[in-house]
Amino acid sequence: MGLASDQIRAALEATGLRLGEGPEIEVLVVGGAAAILNGLLRPERTTADVDVLNVVPSREDEALYEAAALVGREMGLPNDWLNGDAGLYREALLPTWKDRRIQVGHFGRLTVYTASRIELIAMKFYAGRAQDIEDLLDLSPTPEERRFVRAHIAQIGDDGRVLRTLERIDEWEH
Repeated sequence: MGLASDQIRAALEATGLRLGEGPEIEVLVVGGAAAILNGLLRPERTTADVDVLNVVPSREDEALYEAAALVGREMGLPNDWLNGDAGLYREALLPTWKDRRIQVGHFGRLTVYTASRIELIAMKFYAGRAQDIEDLLDLSPTPEERRFVRAHIAQIGDDGRVLRTLERIDEWEH
């Protein structure tokens, strides 16, 4: 079962309301869910989960994931519909990501942001999985965006995988 934009938004809102009293929590959503929420991918695109890269304050992550698990059971979502597994791709996040993040909503004490288009493109190149390549086709990064990603990847290092993906995308344009 894939999550569409309206389901993702409803689940995030329910999670925020389920959190109850406590300090404000900010999350950064990345991956397919972020691109779907921002309308960057085709409307019929769904995702298996919502990847969270950043929870602030970090001491609230347990409360967040517990609330999300309850909401997931209530809504019939997979157990890990909200997960923090995207941390593997944190280094692909551009240093100035906070300046470009996009607020999706404020739900109870939960404020949800998504990564911007350029961060999502960089992370999709960095991950390089089949679904990421498909998403890159839909995102259709401009030559300027690809140059930006190349420069960023050169700074953080690459085992060659990202540059090969960039070359494949460049070939599609010709």
